[in-house]
Amino acid sequence: MTSRQALEQAVDILLVDLQQMAALETSLLWLLCENLPLSASPARLDLLRTLLEPNSDLGELRLPRTGAEVWRAYYLESMTDAQTLNEGLVAALSAERPVAAVASTRPAATYGQAVRGVLDGQVALLTHGSGGVLLLEARDMPKRKPTHPVLETVVRGPHEAFVEDLTTNVSLLRRRLKDPRLTFEAHTVGRLTQTDVRLCYIQGLTNTRVVAEARRRLRAVSTDMVLDSAYIEESLMDDPYSIFPQLDFTERPDIVTAGLCEGRFAILVDGSNAALVAPVTFWSFMQAADDYYQFFYAGTFLRLLRLAFALIALLMPAFYIAVTTFHQQMIPTALLLTLMRAHVGVPLPAVVEAFIMEISLEILREAALHLPDKLGTGLSVVGGLIIGQAVVAAGLVTWPVVAIVAITAIANFAIPRWGLALAVRLLRFSEMVAAAVFGLPGMLVATAMIMIHMVSLRSFGLPYLSPLAPMDIPGLGDAFVRSPHWSPRPRPRLLEPLWRMRTRPGHRPQPPAASGTRGRDPSP
Repeated sequence: MTSRQALEQAVDILLVDLQQMAALETSLLWLLCENLPLSASPARLDLLRTLLEPNSDLGELRLPRTGAEVWRAYYLESMTDAQTLNEGLVAALSAERPVAAVASTRPAATYGQAVRGVLDGQVALLTHGSGGVLLLEARDMPKRKPTHPVLETVVRGPHEAFVEDLTTNVSLLRRRLKDPRLTFEAHTVGRLTQTDVRLCYIQGLTNTRVVAEARRRLRAVSTDMVLDSAYIEESLMDDPYSIFPQLDFTERPDIVTAGLCEGRFAILVDGSNAALVAPVTFWSFMQAADDYYQFFYAGTFLRLLRLAFALIALLMPAFYIAVTTFHQQMIPTALLLTLMRAHVGVPLPAVVEAFIMEISLEILREAALHLPDKLGTGLSVVGGLIIGQAVVAAGLVTWPVVAIVAITAIANFAIPRWGLALAVRLLRFSEMVAAAVFGLPGMLVATAMIMIHMVSLRSFGLPYLSPLAPMDIPGLGDAFVRSPHWSPRPRPRLLEPLWRMRTRPGHRPQPPAASGTRGRDPSP
């Protein structure tokens, strides 16, 4: 190595060390000044600029006022509305108008509040004459307009979904619930992201103990970043190790509104297009918005059909493995002969065939999920046909297994909530292993263990299988069937709402008697 190369290497090492020292100094300065009160001294006012200097899009305005007084404004060019800044703030200050006439303001008492206000798109206005800093609303951040739901589509009903902007999501709920008791509590979660979170509930309806517990768990969340509601969902669960979802996430404002009116609460997270609703039960995940927008006979039929589909998605492959491996006497003779002919030339047992097809289906599903919509649809259809035909032709899998796995996948798609559908997909593998080792007794034991876990599970203290366990006969009406909107409907008793009835008796339509209206003018 020449002396020149050695000198260049030493300079590079020195530059890296200097950059690390500068970064360390900036980090320590922020930790020291985050809770430091603002001061009127010029040195302290320059400290605010020092804390904001790492932002390359930092803008600064110096505005002369009466006498020798100079007002300074700091803002981020990428998050501030230039028209509001130039035509509003600059014009008002030049004309000696009060700042409150330009935009809504709020004071900042510490350097941390001032810096986070600027990073949130506000304008920090300060002077040498006073130590106070005013944060002016001039944000202009990109946001998406409400569009159609992606996961929870309906045939009849509102086609509107939450977006990633918290203010827009709050307005979507306020438009549907015009009640002054609707409350949005402000919380901030995430040490680095400082994400805005809203705890929503109706005062006087939602039980105060449930709200207090939700507030406590939100304040206990300790993490560096919160980019979506999923980041805090696991910290809010009663049992974080359970495979079953204990909070319902939905992208539909009408579902959140219905939950609030039942006495539940919701959590909105800035940057997330899905709200969390709790407390919930297992039956909440089997209900869809379509149930309440169609005639109650159709809603009841679809709800019972989904329960059957959930059992098929969980147990059908395991039942086939158990019967064909251990309990052939349960199969009718004609069907048994057909299955035996299909299995001729296939060297693998039924459990291996089922696992091959299930894993192939999961690979296709995961690949289609991360591809563009048009490519994903083509992959799921063509890939399924090609793989199914190929494994049968190669003699690795019999056609009955292909048919059973396909029916199972379709039944799993019929579960309206993604969280529960994912849990059923994972539990299906444990049922298949139990059936392959112990037959039907193993399958029954595995199912009993799942049921025992569900009975012991809670969602903010609400039993997961209520109103079935513990038994609440009046509450069963809305778990398995969809009662008419005019029928007397109490709110879930175990939620302990402060208002019990949603629809009071005496609202069933009563057509007038035919003899009393024949030949008469119906108008009063």
